[in-house]
Amino acid sequence: MSTDNKTLDQIKEEHMNKANSYIRNYVNRTETLQNKELKSHLLQMVDALRDLRETQYVFDSGEHELDLLYDKYLPYLDKILEEYRSVSTAVNYSEVRNVREKLYSTIDTMTSTIYSIKELLPQDEISAAKAEADARRMKEELEEKYKTSNEAIVHLGEIMQKAQSRLPSYKDEKKNGE
Repeated sequence: MSTDNKTLDQIKEEHMNKANSYIRNYVNRTETLQNKELKSHLLQMVDALRDLRETQYVFDSGEHELDLLYDKYLPYLDKILEEYRSVSTAVNYSEVRNVREKLYSTIDTMTSTIYSIKELLPQDEISAAKAEADARRMKEELEEKYKTSNEAIVHLGEIMQKAQSRLPSYKDEKKNGE
């Protein structure tokens, strides 16, 4: 099912389920890791993912970023974790060290990405609220100027359409009947 056919609640539930699944997966993986530094890096990322899980539930934006995180970035991290697990018992210390360094870098990048997404989520809604307030203010100014003439109403409709087309989250709310 494409994102266009899902309700906002279905999308939020899907993201919450994915977050919970990844959190459980990474916590379980830390229990089997022998390397304390790697375990620490992974647990820091899990904490960031827990923070994001709580934030994503509150805000109705960031679907694209969350889809990328859960469907592309975290599965990539899983592949590197599997690669590390498979070479960690190898005799070739150089290969183990290279994969471990790649894993550290990827986990740190994921942690930063998760925090960036967390900070982005409220920004979409703040932008939508600001644009809506600006449109209302402009409507009031035009109504005062034209005393609600037909010309002002047409002009206002055009302005509102332009404002709405620039705000994907606002359009989604209108589409979902909110």
